[in-house]
Amino acid sequence: HEPRTTSNEYKGFRFLPPLKKDQVQVQILSVKKTHDKKYGDSLLIEVSLKNKSNKSISLSDLKLTTSKKELINPDVLLSGLEALKRVKSNEEIKTRLRYLISSKKEEYNLILIDPMDMGEIVKIPLK
Repeated sequence: HEPRTTSNEYKGFRFLPPLKKDQVQVQILSVKKTHDKKYGDSLLIEVSLKNKSNKSISLSDLKLTTSKKELINPDVLLSGLEALKRVKSNEEIKTRLRYLISSKKEEYNLILIDPMDMGEIVKIPLK
């Protein structure tokens, strides 16, 4: 997944213009690697998201990427309804999302994507 540019941006009909990087502030508060016998390895990420735009943002658009270009969605079963919440215009929330991972050694990035064109709006490497 690549950063959005004018050449790869969705050109179809939109009710609102696409979200820009300066309209959202994402901060990783903590990252915890966990293991569950039933579900396997996962990352529990505590994140703060401030929406400075005039539209809502879905937490399901916060995804993990790997160096192999894998795209990992927050797990709804392990994250609960948090993964489906929307952050309203001019709202700030702190939440925890859990992502199932295939390797603890892989380097991951947390990204916020535009669901219309899957373009990267924000990218933060996990440490």
